[in-house]
This record gives sequence, C-alpha cells and structure tokens, in this order.
Amino acid sequence: MDFLDARSDCGDDGTELECDVCIVGTGAAGMAIACELEGSPWDVLAIDGGGLTVAADTQALHDLDNIGYPLREDVVPRWRYFGGTTHTWGSKCVELMPSDFARRDYVPDSGWPISLDDLRPFYRRAAAWLELSDAGSADPEAWRDDSSYRAITSEGIAPTVIAWTPIQNVA
Repeated sequence: MDFLDARSDCGDDGTELECDVCIVGTGAAGMAIACELEGSPWDVLAIDGGGLTVAADTQALHDLDNIGYPLREDVVPRWRYFGGTTHTWGSKCVELMPSDFARRDYVPDSGWPISLDDLRPFYRRAAAWLELSDAGSADPEAWRDDSSYRAITSEGIAPTVIAWTPIQNVA
C-alpha cells in the first residue's frame, strides 16, 4: 500500500484524488476494508483526519463541551491519526447483539436496514483478520451446553462473549 499525506503531498492547488472506493478512517474497520480490497481491480483510497503520527492540531478537532455524562480528563476516547484508536484500544472484540439493530421509538432514525443474521456470515472473516483463535466461540450459542453458560443465563440476561485479538495496532 502506498501512503501520502494530502496536507503536504497534494498542496493547496485544488488537487483532486480519484478512486473507485473511498474509505473514510484508518482505524480497525477502515484498515480491514482496505486490506480486504488490496489486490482487487478497484482503485482504493483510504483517507484519515490525521497524519501518520499524533498532531495537536488534528487531535484538537475532537475537543468538545460536554454537558452530559462526565468524561474522564485522563482518557482520550479517539485518536485522530493513521491507525486510529487501535493504538490504544485494548484489542477487545465484541459482536453486536440483536437489540443493536432494533428500532427504538425514543431514538430518532434508529434501526438498521439489516439484521444480526445478515451480518453473521462476515464475523468469521473478521475473526480471521483479527487473528482470533476460534471464530465460532464468540457466538453465545456455541456455549449453550457449557455449565457456566447455563449458570448465568436466566430470564432477562443476555450473555456476551468477549474476545481479545493479539493485534495491538492495525496501522
């Protein structure tokens, strides 16, 4: 893959970059898509809001006035440079739940046009890309016969399986 910094390599002369597929963001999802499309017949461009290293001016774009739940002063929730938050993400991988796709009356424009079942076939490819040891083990149904699963499962409790990838940084 070739890399360029549009701030310095393209100048301010109105240079246009053309591609067949444009990926916005170079964090875990953006880099996974870029790697999947590498070698394809398409011209792929991945763009990010930062450079190859942390810079105060681009990181400052995440500054905000928080009027809701208090944020910890010592935690940076997002990193705005090549690789994104995978530089500090802890490598935690959790599958979505059916409720994540549901429409909620109290959330405007909520609900997805696809379901978890539509997404499930792609989890194995994602697990392979993330080097997770057993792609099927993240599905709570795979644990249904395990005694520890039965011990925590009851009405109103939805089990979640968490996996950690050995990949610390996708960049």
